[in-house]
Amino acid sequence: MNIYENDEALEKDVKQSIDPDMLKKAKRRNLQTFTFGNLAFGFADACIMIVIIPLYMELTGSEFITGILITFFMIMAFLPGPISGKLSDKFGRKTMKMIGHPLHIIGFTLLIFTSENTVFLLILSIIFRGLSASSEPINYQMIVAESTDKSKNGKGFIFGLMAFLYFFGNVWGSIFVNLTNFELRQYIVVFLVISSTVWFINAIFLTETHHAVERKKDVPKIKLRRDIFKNPKIKFAMILLTMDILVWQITGSVYNAGLQSTYEITVDDLAILNLGFSISMIIFQIPAGKLTDKIGIKKSLILSISIGLIIYPLNIIVWIIWSFGNTLVLIPLLFISQLLWGATASTFIPSEASILTSLGDSRKGENFGWVHAVRGFGGIPTGVIGGFLMEYVHFLSPFIITTIGIAVEVWFIVKYGKFFQKSEEIAPVTKKSRTELDYTKKLEVP
Repeated sequence: MNIYENDEALEKDVKQSIDPDMLKKAKRRNLQTFTFGNLAFGFADACIMIVIIPLYMELTGSEFITGILITFFMIMAFLPGPISGKLSDKFGRKTMKMIGHPLHIIGFTLLIFTSENTVFLLILSIIFRGLSASSEPINYQMIVAESTDKSKNGKGFIFGLMAFLYFFGNVWGSIFVNLTNFELRQYIVVFLVISSTVWFINAIFLTETHHAVERKKDVPKIKLRRDIFKNPKIKFAMILLTMDILVWQITGSVYNAGLQSTYEITVDDLAILNLGFSISMIIFQIPAGKLTDKIGIKKSLILSISIGLIIYPLNIIVWIIWSFGNTLVLIPLLFISQLLWGATASTFIPSEASILTSLGDSRKGENFGWVHAVRGFGGIPTGVIGGFLMEYVHFLSPFIITTIGIAVEVWFIVKYGKFFQKSEEIAPVTKKSRTELDYTKKLEVP
């Protein structure tokens, strides 16, 4: 049975399947390409992360409206996840990455021309950037996972290394912002130049390592959606990651805006704080990846999230000290908070990536997309909630709610974390997935 659309596709797949050396070199080249890409994007994203919220505040003048804009971005970034994952499985990771990245570039280009009189450009910018963000993490993380040689390193270590490279670039980007003092939109231009360069390099050097086997109409269909929501491990991943983004982003979504409006700190101050976060990520990221492979996902998650029980109470203490007029310690204490934030993120990233790229034996991209979308429901309201609490209740109210939420999250992992004892494959081979796997084997080319 010919399961390929044309002879060229069949010849390419067979050639790479029967030549393990060729495939091994392709995977190695993918990781080498991402080595440069992560360094470059780390630098470029520092320019964006530091200025994006100040730019929103400049356009809106309100933490609450800024929160609404962040919520809108969350909707665009998460809800198309299942479609993005399905397209990734069907057309390949590289193809969809090459399509999604230009949407990112278009979105930030529109942002340059946005003003108080052209708010519609801001909305269009968020739509384009959100659609790109709905596919980018799926395709990037799946390429990294599928390019990892598990005989040499676990996925936790590789994802930790990739994050280390990103934040190493991020440090230099933060230093660049501190030294240059450009107008906000000029940093977007810097980002666009670097982002476009990375896109061309990816187009030239990345190789597709995922070759999905298409099933024809005579193959019984697996009710994938029903199985996804019935699978206890995938269900638990959905609950955990949804809870996580809801709890942390209630404060995180409007954190920089709150610092600016409450403490009146500058963009240069934000660059210093971001530098602290990035330095912490560099220090802890690779050891955290190795730790995840060694102790397993459950313990790594507990360690990571428990650090939040220090971060948010520390920010509350900072405000109390500042309110008594001790302004000299403000930036140093916030810097310490960023160091802790880097520590918690560095231990969370390898576990999260290992979970999302190991959801079942087949259709991993689509499974990733469904978890990504469901998780988005936790992130969608956070900007509005955080902005409302910070502007109309009290600056500290999001920090208090997040602290309570983190305690609940830790309890949830301790109680139900048996599903994440190991750092490798997450979803078990159920009767349904075994049936699907058997059909796939029957369709493989001899």
